[in-house]
Amino acid sequence: MQSEVTRPPRPVVLVCAGLDPSGGAGLLMDSAAVRAAGAHPAGLVTCRTQQSPRGVFGVKNVPTSEILAGLALLARDLPPAAVKLGLFGAPGTARAVAGFARRLSIPLVVDPVVRSSTGTLLVGRAGMKALREELLPAAAVLTPNREEAGILSGLAIESVADAVTAARKIAAMGPQAVLVKGLRAPRRMRVDILATAAGRVRRFSSLEIDGADPHGTGCTLASALAARLAAGDPLEKAVRRARRVVRAAIRSRFRPVRGGLDLLGPTWGSFWMT
Repeated sequence: MQSEVTRPPRPVVLVCAGLDPSGGAGLLMDSAAVRAAGAHPAGLVTCRTQQSPRGVFGVKNVPTSEILAGLALLARDLPPAAVKLGLFGAPGTARAVAGFARRLSIPLVVDPVVRSSTGTLLVGRAGMKALREELLPAAAVLTPNREEAGILSGLAIESVADAVTAARKIAAMGPQAVLVKGLRAPRRMRVDILATAAGRVRRFSSLEIDGADPHGTGCTLASALAARLAAGDPLEKAVRRARRVVRAAIRSRFRPVRGGLDLLGPTWGSFWMT
């Protein structure tokens, strides 16, 4: 006789991402961000990296068969309310996660990790094909940075106006919404551009925080966004709250280190709504 499964009181967010042993990004950082944003993280490792704050020195994909087995178990015993997908490794994993989100009718937030912050190419030709053909049509929100948005749109992004054009173009490729993140604007402002498939464009601005451009902030934003969508926030409210998570993390519990963010304590999430 099977024992009854105890489910957490908060919404579950499934994080599918690479494992960064340094904890500066990927699954470990994603899990912290999901908790900070008020949800319970579940996780599947899509690839294992040899990585330190200096860079990525190797990537080994987890077989898609293992991912499928993990998804089946979670669907049965701990069904999530949203999925966040980062570095997906094998192209088959992209298809598996996209199909999982569709079957459960839950939002999928895709952080299209193409290249590491130190310049290492992480997705090959087959991976880019899977990203365009499988993940873009399945995504509730795609969260590229400036470089990733440039690759997907085929446009040079030198300004906020360029980012708006790129976001509109990517939104027409299938995702319900695109959030181009981390743009620099005059007067030390940081800007994120949200464009929806319906044609709405929204600009989110905040004053730059010293040391706020390290490895890990993009993972944090996408994961916090998935958590707020899982909690039922409408899209723009979810984006605002996810941005607060990032800023609160930097101000309250992170310090910059070489190439990444160093988590100083477990309670930074308590600051996110202040």
